[in-house]
Amino acid sequence: MELKTKQPDRAIPSYSVKEDVLPYLNCRLQYRYRNGGSLPSARPERFWFGLFIHGTLELAYRFWKSEADPPNLTNFDIGKFANEVEESLRRQGISARNRKERDSAYVRVGTAVNALGCHLFPLIDGVERVEYKVSATRPMPQSGSNAGRESYELRGVLDALARAVPDMGDNLIREYVKKDCPDITRNSELILEYKGARRPARGKSLWIQDELQVQAYAWLRKKQSGKLPAAGIVIYVNELSPRGELDKAIRVIPISPQSVDSAIAQIDDVERQIQDALADEETDGNIIRSWQPNCRDKTVCRDCDFRHFCPSPLGRRRTTRSKPQPPPNSAAAPHSPAAPKVNRARGLGWRTKPVR
Repeated sequence: MELKTKQPDRAIPSYSVKEDVLPYLNCRLQYRYRNGGSLPSARPERFWFGLFIHGTLELAYRFWKSEADPPNLTNFDIGKFANEVEESLRRQGISARNRKERDSAYVRVGTAVNALGCHLFPLIDGVERVEYKVSATRPMPQSGSNAGRESYELRGVLDALARAVPDMGDNLIREYVKKDCPDITRNSELILEYKGARRPARGKSLWIQDELQVQAYAWLRKKQSGKLPAAGIVIYVNELSPRGELDKAIRVIPISPQSVDSAIAQIDDVERQIQDALADEETDGNIIRSWQPNCRDKTVCRDCDFRHFCPSPLGRRRTTRSKPQPPPNSAAAPHSPAAPKVNRARGLGWRTKPVR
């Protein structure tokens, strides 16, 4: 009997909605340095607030659910949950940048739990877990740089899932959902996303990206469960303090087959652009020409670890493709000769999914 030779495993590109797609849309060059070079953030404290908010809200929900008679969360002291999350982050080397930011985070997460917990947590109750990891494969967009590849993986992490319960009485979240999705049916699934930020202005890049994220998660969730969620609820925690503006803190994003198809088409195009940029860099050997900066948000640009050697910071785009002058050789300069070399077989160092 003739035995067939085992074929080697193939690896397909794997992209995260939050760690790849959205950062690329924010700024191509920042994305290349951070993800492609696997360069750690010079200021990990910038991520502290978001991690602190997510962790504290999850612990508060788990406490609420574990009680036989769920407590009234009004004026509930969440200090022990917040302290536990803060200590966990501190052990990972992530702390608030100063006392003012720490105190502000405690006030805001306390307001979020006390003002919204009694409305939000009952909608989550009944779902088997809080955080959901979802992933699925997509056909590879047609491009010269994608020749020979059939698919790529898209993945994400949902902060929580909830249910629309029409007859649960006076529920603030339900009323917001009903207003924007009047035809929603009983027990329709809702995607919850917490943002440790203020609500972006309508039509701005971050506003559009938040919707893109929800629509992408809806597509992934449908691949997992077989049913499309009815809506996404984005909670902008920073709008809850000091003014407590609930109208700005709660954003409902309706989900439909058409909106999901449009979002996934955009993500396919992002994947194609990333693969094309990889091919350009491999051919040209120049990171900046292959990943030209395109940031339009001054806050994103201001907080960028690489802004000091960016050829066009704060949205000032170059109109020519002339070769930029390199900065003095330095170990801290990712585009110096010591910059990590891209291996297109592996992508930019992203996780790849083996396929047999």
